[in-house]
Amino acid sequence: MSGRSVLLAVASVGVLGLAAPAASATELRDANGAPYTGPLIGNAVFSTGVGTITCNQSAFAGKVTGAGSPGGPAVAGVDSIDWESSGSQTCTSAIPQVDLVAGALPWGVRVDGLSANTTGVPNGVATLSGVSITVVLDLDDSCTYAGNFNGSAGSGNQIQADVYNPDNPGPDTRLVFSSEPFQLSSGTTVVCPQTAQATAAYTVAGDAGQKLRVTGTSPAPGSGTGTQPTATPPAPTENPVCTSLRKRLKKAEKKKRKRALRRKLRKLSCSLP
Repeated sequence: MSGRSVLLAVASVGVLGLAAPAASATELRDANGAPYTGPLIGNAVFSTGVGTITCNQSAFAGKVTGAGSPGGPAVAGVDSIDWESSGSQTCTSAIPQVDLVAGALPWGVRVDGLSANTTGVPNGVATLSGVSITVVLDLDDSCTYAGNFNGSAGSGNQIQADVYNPDNPGPDTRLVFSSEPFQLSSGTTVVCPQTAQATAAYTVAGDAGQKLRVTGTSPAPGSGTGTQPTATPPAPTENPVCTSLRKRLKKAEKKKRKRALRRKLRKLSCSLP
């Protein structure tokens, strides 16, 4: 395997930044508008660019354990996840017989609400923690990568995804990962690049295929929801939602969408890029 290298560019699922974000008014609801807890399933059909590993199918399963509240996020976990290419367990790349294996399951998931908009701007942000993926190559070589959102590899292993409700634009609830960063945690550096990225879009559903919806808004950092007076609150840690919105702004092409994202950043007291 000397001289060969592998670039990870696949789908994965997980939630949250290194520091705890400001409390968000978030609720995950079912198709009838009731708070939802129960099974969570996801499926993806996606592709990646030339020179990467391509897995055009993926599925995960988990459970929502907390629907959220006026003072806290929705909480879930990913118990299993798999990647395939057109029904084959191995994914396609320049290197034959590549398999992807999820490590350290379950992965934690936290969902913070943003808004009820239907304009293509995310309705929420999901942060996955404990995320690691091993790329198994032929000849018994392997490369293991850890999620590295906000430099969290080795101390949280996190990645982040945008959440879209089934009417934005629809027809399903979606988790969208866009060039999420990973850092090599084990493997031969001659074979394995130090960094990698994951890009994918998953449709997400609850029990019996129920379409789930994220509601609520994420307050400005430090706004809080407690009852104790805070005349001189400590400097807050920036809400991880700000990072997600800045990423979307950087990639936005239409002026109308850029204006909407800037308004949301100002509303949340986020710094503009």
